[in-house]
Amino acid sequence: MVWVEPAVENLYNLDGTLAQVEASRCFLAAMASVTFDVQLDERVTHQSVAHNQEPRMERILGKYSDGIYAALRIVVGILFACHGAQKLFGAFGGSPIPEPLNTVAGAIEFFGGALVAVGFFTGWAAFITSGQMAVAYFMGHASGGFWPIVNQGELAVLYCFLFLYMASRGSGAFSVDRLMGRKS
Repeated sequence: MVWVEPAVENLYNLDGTLAQVEASRCFLAAMASVTFDVQLDERVTHQSVAHNQEPRMERILGKYSDGIYAALRIVVGILFACHGAQKLFGAFGGSPIPEPLNTVAGAIEFFGGALVAVGFFTGWAAFITSGQMAVAYFMGHASGGFWPIVNQGELAVLYCFLFLYMASRGSGAFSVDRLMGRKS
């Protein structure tokens, strides 16, 4: 509990202007204002401390973020290239379908995934593969319902946004672009 002297108290309004409250005039109102100001000050102090500290997981894993991104890029690129290999070559239990659209999709998946995995022109390859996954979602899945989990398009959506992120970030560590001295 905050003690208010029976005199004029200096309190601050929410907009930061100084307001003088005479405690003897309305003791209860003055107590409510003082208590509110004290709570507000504690909350602001707590928020400013929280903004100056990194979250615990970022402190632990932050120093490895380049390597973790490289692992993400390599694994996603390989998995995506495997989808293309299914369409083009019938590998991994797939069967090649000789339709022109399927062949184009398979080529984008196979070569785009391989380029992303090795980190060669990753920005461009990831942008093209992201667009291909958006087209695949709207052509093959969206008609089955609004939610990707219902229309079985969650993998297309996931690849689309992973590749969009990679297009914005570039090749990163452990990439051909980095070895060649290209800005990634």
